[in-house]
Amino acid sequence: MTHEHDTLRVRAQTRLDPAEEDTAAMSPEQTQRILHELRVHQVELEMQNEELRRTQVELEASQTRYFDLYDLAPVGYLTLSEHGLILQTNLSAATLLGVPRGTLVKQPLSRLILKADQDNYYLYRKRIFETGEPQACELRMVKNDGTQIWARLAATVAQDAEGRPISRVVLDNITERKEAEETLRESENSLRESQAIAKLGSYVLDIPAGLWRSSEVLDALFGIDESYARTVEGWGALIHPADRAMMLEYFQNEVLGRKRPFDKEYRVIRPRDQVECWVHGLGKVEFDARGLPLRMHGTIQDITERRQAQQEQSLRLEELRRWYDVTLGRESRIAELKHEVNALAARLGESPPYDTPEETEPKDAR
Repeated sequence: MTHEHDTLRVRAQTRLDPAEEDTAAMSPEQTQRILHELRVHQVELEMQNEELRRTQVELEASQTRYFDLYDLAPVGYLTLSEHGLILQTNLSAATLLGVPRGTLVKQPLSRLILKADQDNYYLYRKRIFETGEPQACELRMVKNDGTQIWARLAATVAQDAEGRPISRVVLDNITERKEAEETLRESENSLRESQAIAKLGSYVLDIPAGLWRSSEVLDALFGIDESYARTVEGWGALIHPADRAMMLEYFQNEVLGRKRPFDKEYRVIRPRDQVECWVHGLGKVEFDARGLPLRMHGTIQDITERRQAQQEQSLRLEELRRWYDVTLGRESRIAELKHEVNALAARLGESPPYDTPEETEPKDAR
């Protein structure tokens, strides 16, 4: 500090005009004015010094805030060169990747990316500098201990102090979200397979708009594709002509009028092959605060095989009844004939050749 002060003093003396040091020729008024200017300048210097100290304190506080915001952020921050080298990183990124912070700097980020996702990363980095627009991608990275994680990289283009292009990347660990998505996807596939086995499809009906959506299983059940008109009229066209009036009355009176759950078995005609199918529909209508219907969601199951089995069972029962009636009638006629023969034998004074219920009954029971 003393050396700097001496150097500054020498420079000031060099720049000082010698004519300004000739104070002997100055009048008292000039001397007083110069002294006043010196005092004012001294006060200005003191104020500037105070301002510098305050600026230094603010700078230190700003650096502390920068450390809190940058280094201790819940996500990783990276600064990459145009060639993908790590120029700067925060503690969160180093911790996320399990690599010492100093080891990351000047290393290519690609060495931490799973080999199978290298092409995705290359195309992602290429788009950043070609378009100059923010880019994001999701890929798998390998930590220092070999553990794989899913990461989301969101980058923007900037320039360094020398005007060279760089990218600033936000690195976020999305492993839990990816695992949850995979679990959900497996559950949806399992549910879809179960619904396909059970021939159970789902639907959502937007009542004010008169439009509906259906699942793949339901589309297969109805024999329709994405080109089919998903309107109320299109839905009505699927219902068997003999059941349409009944279904309309049921929906208007019971489901909308009395706000009861939809629960009905009815027939549909598949447009693709005109095959008749029996289905069991379940549904629930949602109403707004004014009591107006908003939407209906539910399921429809193909019960054709069950109805056919029930019909076949009914036919068998009817046939059994007929055979039973015929058999019972035959046995009654035989009993009558036996009774008549026994009566004839009695008139002739002969023993009855057949035992009948009346004749085998004990006498005291008569």
